[in-house]
Amino acid sequence: FFFLMIRRPPRSTQSRSSAASDVYKRQVSTQSTWGNKNDELKNTLDVLEKSQGLLKNKVWIRCADWIQKEADVLNKYLFLTSKPMIYLVNLSQEDYLKGQAKWLDKINNWVKENGGGTVLNYSVEYEQSKADNKDKSMLPTMVKEGYKILDLVHFFTIGSDEVRSWTIRRGTKAPLAGTVIHSDFEKGFVHVEVIKYQDIVELGSESAIKKKGRFKKEGKDYEVQDGDILHFKINRGKK
Repeated sequence: FFFLMIRRPPRSTQSRSSAASDVYKRQVSTQSTWGNKNDELKNTLDVLEKSQGLLKNKVWIRCADWIQKEADVLNKYLFLTSKPMIYLVNLSQEDYLKGQAKWLDKINNWVKENGGGTVLNYSVEYEQSKADNKDKSMLPTMVKEGYKILDLVHFFTIGSDEVRSWTIRRGTKAPLAGTVIHSDFEKGFVHVEVIKYQDIVELGSESAIKKKGRFKKEGKDYEVQDGDILHFKINRGKK
């Protein structure tokens, strides 16, 4: 995703015009280099042509419907208008605390008319004044919104000397989730032991969770949930 910090509504659409030009250059380069040698390259040209048409009509690339093979092409080019957007509206400390500023309505309307996105009030001045108080910072909210907009979740693993957090796509099943730790976790997967974060907060220990019957063993079809605490059981000799 992409963070953009603004103070006032943008006054032009020059960025999309430049993007259309950039798409055209990539399209010409692809044609001249490869021609139409195979279906994959033809698909790439089709996606670039579609993207160019959208930008010429002042439509953000991410607002169109794309099938998976087209999305795979877009992911290689990383066009700015294909990314989910989070707009940080930089306010004075006074306006931030009031939650009001004369530009807010115009900014929100501009975002709605230009591809949509998440708008967060933010204040550099306020952040600097609260640098020693992490509880007052907007940074955790920004991180959470970033995870949300990218459809990401995280799980924890606990060792004797450390706790680690791992990021995966929402809906990922346990064997594939384990590959962010090591590729062997998928092919050697046996089961995963699951503790819910809220249970740890409420009950305080693994033994207390077991006594309450909330300690779970899950198989290969288990979809890892945000905040899960996992312990993978792996057969390292399995091929």
